[in-house]
Amino acid sequence: MYPCMQITPETEGRAAASSSEHTEKGVLAVCDLSRGGRAALRWAADAALARDTQLTVVELVRRERGDVGCGHCRQGAALWNQHLDEIASERLARAQALIGDGPRVSFEVAEEPAVSAVAQIAGRVRPDLIVLPRHGLGWRRGASAAARLRQLGEWSVTVI
Repeated sequence: MYPCMQITPETEGRAAASSSEHTEKGVLAVCDLSRGGRAALRWAADAALARDTQLTVVELVRRERGDVGCGHCRQGAALWNQHLDEIASERLARAQALIGDGPRVSFEVAEEPAVSAVAQIAGRVRPDLIVLPRHGLGWRRGASAAARLRQLGEWSVTVI
């Protein structure tokens, strides 16, 4: 539904060459607050702490398009998207409380589709490890998402 840049090893290299924003390797974890998702977040935080590197936690949201429909529909989409932003902020605050003060952590919100969004952020922050929760992803199916992410970049993907 939303255009997302597809990250491949070729485009990733060009993006890195044009941007000196973040060259340190790190850990990227998808935020999921199910029991399995909390275990994956803790594992990712421990991995980042052990490597003495940055942890990036990504919350995925599925926004409504605000550029289609009548004025009433657009207003409804804007209100719904604002509500989704509040939910995402609350979920990231819960993730921060779960992780604690150990590793250096940054939080990001990305628009679905999930694999494209995670790959896009990974192309920017350049982690050497992406951590996905096995359960609680519902439609995302951790194992198949991991396989697709491995094809899109030169990072390791671990499903916890």
